[in-house]
Amino acid sequence: MIAKGYQFEIITDIGSGINYNKNGLNKLIDIIVNGEVEKIVILYKDRLVRFGFELIENICNKYGTTIERIDNTEKQKNRNLLKI
Repeated sequence: MIAKGYQFEIITDIGSGINYNKNGLNKLIDIIVNGEVEKIVILYKDRLVRFGFELIENICNKYGTTIERIDNTEKQKNRNLLKI
């Protein structure tokens, strides 16, 4: 798929967030270590893996892949605290 000049692929999994033997996750790790992906875009970090996000992040760093989280939940919470 191509949008806004970027080529991308959506990888999905259905199942437990603590199950690491999922086709989509295994495919993602394969394309990271093969240097086939520059950036991973996720809404929340727990959408990638429930536990062990830092491990995936370290693998990405080692192979030159960045992870972009597009949630602003934490920023919004902080703004709301400032309004009180």
